[in-house]
Amino acid sequence: MKPELIFPLCLLILCSLAQAKEYVWLIGGGPELANSQAQIELNTKWVQELLQKHKTLAITKTYFTDGSNPESDVKLQIEIEETNQNLQPLARVFSEKNANATQYYSHTVDNVYGSTDSQLIQKDLANDFKQLNKNDSVMLIFQGHGGINPRDTAKNSLKLWNDSRLTVIQLEQLLQQLNPQVPVRFIFPQCFSGGFSRLIYSQADNRLEPSSRTRCGFMAEYDYEESEGCTTSINEADYRDYTTYFFAALDGKSRDDKHLTANPDRDNNGQVSLREAHFYSLTEAISTDIPRSTSETFLDNWTPWYLRWIGDNTIPDNIYSELAKDVAENNQFILKSNGQVNELKGLINDLELRRHSLSEKNNELIKTIEQLKEKISAQVTRKWPYIRFTNTKNYFELLKTQLSEIQNFIRKQDDYPRLFQAQEQEPLVKRELLEVKRKITQLQKINRLNQLSRVLAHFNQRASEKDKAVYEKLVKCESLPF
Repeated sequence: MKPELIFPLCLLILCSLAQAKEYVWLIGGGPELANSQAQIELNTKWVQELLQKHKTLAITKTYFTDGSNPESDVKLQIEIEETNQNLQPLARVFSEKNANATQYYSHTVDNVYGSTDSQLIQKDLANDFKQLNKNDSVMLIFQGHGGINPRDTAKNSLKLWNDSRLTVIQLEQLLQQLNPQVPVRFIFPQCFSGGFSRLIYSQADNRLEPSSRTRCGFMAEYDYEESEGCTTSINEADYRDYTTYFFAALDGKSRDDKHLTANPDRDNNGQVSLREAHFYSLTEAISTDIPRSTSETFLDNWTPWYLRWIGDNTIPDNIYSELAKDVAENNQFILKSNGQVNELKGLINDLELRRHSLSEKNNELIKTIEQLKEKISAQVTRKWPYIRFTNTKNYFELLKTQLSEIQNFIRKQDDYPRLFQAQEQEPLVKRELLEVKRKITQLQKINRLNQLSRVLAHFNQRASEKDKAVYEKLVKCESLPF
């Protein structure tokens, strides 16, 4: 090349690189006030902080519930004392024991661009996507609830404000507005999020032909499964959702500023990719989630029906068998020489029996609570009939003049101590039930990872060159740094 051409060519390359921009859309909040829990807000704020910290050059737009509307859009549960002043006896009998502990407020997420109402956000995304050029890239991050369509998971959805929806098909249609060369990555931790793996196909509703576009992502669960979260609690140390583990791996520390339980940088190159963050979530999370990436769901969809009849139970040596061993070691499960958990079926059966027993106990508690509330409320109503007519003049006059007498009467009922005990026991049983489900999930996760290990080995041997190219493209997309 002639020396006089080098400098202009370098300028051209630099200009091209300078024009490349990364755009991030962070979409958060519940579909309505009753299901817009504090955890969703805290997750959104935390992810927003990490974006500002790690992606300083990215152009980020945050959408949350009702945008800048000052009305309440977040639900919070606080601790409350068991006193007459807090109307707890009245709440336990005529409402819920936590009713007085529930608070609502307007979100405190910074720099919110607008509401997540489906019509509004679809309009904004369509306009924004049309403006991007071929050198740009897109990242979509959702923090909220997901919906399911059991008959067609291409219609699984993001639940958005005003109880609106954005389905897989609708999002795929929006992504069509982008320049075909713009890569898209997404992180969806909501329930039934696995349906969004369909975005890697040219038509989300049939999964027949992989898209020629570059799209990849990470999802907390299978198409038909609920994911862990969301809670009204603000105790972030108790959060076990996919977001908490995934973004902690990218940040290099937990959200409560503690050391990670393992090094997420599996290839030791000094950068944690999204795929490595996903692997960290798979091995380190003690939750009810079995997360999946788009490359993994592609393997699932490729798997032929006859694969179960091929070969023996030996676990191949690849990334997924390594992950299975990590999960086993983290949970102190004993592995056989072939990578299987010793007496896996027996362990799962024992835990399933325990789960069934706890479920029955929980159902009995709920039944007992309702029966006791009905008995006590009948006694109160017989003495003060106006208490049935809430939000009326007589009701408020009754509370104004005889509230203390009513609550003392409730406390003196023979069934009230039983009601109190049952209502206090119910969340403890639910917590124990959750822990058993989490233990079962760890065993199921090992099964899942060992199965992926087998599928990947057969895929490498038997897949067409076209399918291998699609898989490698997905892995490359997932392996980009945060």
